[in-house]
Amino acid sequence: MKLNNLTHTWGDDLDILLVGPGGQQALVWSDAGGGDPGFPVDVTVTLDNDAAAPLPDGTPIVSGTYQPANYEAAVDGFPAPAPAPGTSASLLNFNGTSPNGAWSLYIVDDAASDTGTLAGGWELNITTDTCAAGSISGTIIYGNPIGNPVPPRFVKNVSVASTVGAPPVGPVVTG
Repeated sequence: MKLNNLTHTWGDDLDILLVGPGGQQALVWSDAGGGDPGFPVDVTVTLDNDAAAPLPDGTPIVSGTYQPANYEAAVDGFPAPAPAPGTSASLLNFNGTSPNGAWSLYIVDDAASDTGTLAGGWELNITTDTCAAGSISGTIIYGNPIGNPVPPRFVKNVSVASTVGAPPVGPVVTG
């Protein structure tokens, strides 16, 4: 998955949860980053289980490709409509499940004084063994702005249509 043009006043406070159409999930970013300055500014981050290294902990996050990471031992809380998250950061949680249906990305800040944006939206890269006819859609959901203690709102919808025998196109979960 890819986060495009992420800016936040303190990346170590971010928790990002990806939820698949069957309710499967991965807490792909939790309390990663930090350092001084500890804020990502207009970074594009690809999260891939096969990346060389996990999201850093204790140093600022710069644009690049990282393994998802959860550095918080406690279970993070997300406001409704997000489900209660588990603690696994692995994108392998989606292997063997149907990609068809709504995908949701939830972003919260676990400290009340920070703000941020995901100006370029997000992308999924879904690879399947066979491609069945149908469509895939997802929704970006985040606070207004990230970290503001108001209910999340729907920000952007993404969708993919495919035909039998054709490769998936459009927002495509890597791992």
